[in-house]
Parts: sequence; C-alpha cells; structure tokens
Amino acid sequence: MTELYIKNMVCKCCIYVVRMELEKAGWTPLYVDLGKAKVKEVLSGKSKNEFDTELQKYGLGLLIIKKSYIIEKIKTIIITSIHNADTLSQKQDWHQIILSQLQEDYTHDRLSKFFSSVAGITLEHYIILQKIERVKELLFQNELSLKDISKKMGFASQPHLSYQFKRVTGITPLKFRAGRIRKIKTKKMRMKLSRE
Repeated sequence: MTELYIKNMVCKCCIYVVRMELEKAGWTPLYVDLGKAKVKEVLSGKSKNEFDTELQKYGLGLLIIKKSYIIEKIKTIIITSIHNADTLSQKQDWHQIILSQLQEDYTHDRLSKFFSSVAGITLEHYIILQKIERVKELLFQNELSLKDISKKMGFASQPHLSYQFKRVTGITPLKFRAGRIRKIKTKKMRMKLSRE
C-alpha cells in the first residue's frame, strides 16, 4: 500500500479527479479524501513523479512529506471556512475550528508555531489574507455595502476592514471596487465599439 498526500484539494470535484487519475494510472484506490489518498499498490518514485505531472494539469500536486500535507489541510480548512460561511463571527476561534477538523494532536500554541515554521507565515496573517481574498470577491460582486461586507467577514468595523485591506493590497476597498467597475465598463465599451 502507498499513502499519497495531495495539495490544493478543496472540493468533491478534486476527489473525483484524483480518483479518476489513480484509476487511469492502473492503481486501485482504497480511499480518496481531501488532501489524501491510499492505493493498494506500492509505488515507485518514478510512478509518483508521473502521477504528480498528471495532477498538475488540474492545479493539484503530490506533497512529499507529512508536514506539507498537514499545512495544506490547515489551509484548506481555513479557505473553505471563509469562503463557505454565510457570516464569520468577530470572535471566531480559528484554532478550535482547525483542531476539530485536523484530527492531529496539537495544542493552540503548538499549532501556531508549527504553521509558522513550515508555511513561513503566521496562522493569523494567513487567515487575514484569505479573508481579504473573500472581501475582493464580495467587492467585485458589488451587491453589499462595505459596512455589510465588514460584518459578514467578521471585522470589528468598516475602518478595521479598510485598514487590513489596504495593508494587504496597497489600496482601499472602495478604490478596488471603483477600479473593477471601471474595467468592466471599459471592456463593455470596447466590445460595443468592435461590433459597430
């Protein structure tokens, strides 16, 4: 048997793709889950490299060590928690959310130290970066006010969101939204002119 650790798996479609690629390679999957798969066969390094090349076509890839697998799993938990939540609490206990899903034996402090040492970024900063990515999506959709977005994403206030957004992106949320709207209008105008 061989256990494989796979990065960038975030949904059921990824599980399907990995299972399909395992079977295509002629292997017998015993199970496939987010970030992890096990096959009946004992795989050589060459086989793993070829499989990794196939996975990369889908934006996935093999992880060589368990530490990398755990980091990818933590990142997946954070990303799915942020992007799938209707509303995030201001007092969200991220350590508890991660530890409840991680199924590894870590304390709060040990989890933070482990993440920082392997990922090269603090857990808190990674969470802020992902929240800002979600804020960008919400700004692009242009359906919620900045005040509503700050509440939805669990920021203490609209100014706090603006401060964090500018710190990460270099521009304010309103400038980001205005720039996106301007790009869309310009694109529509070019399409209209090209048809005439």
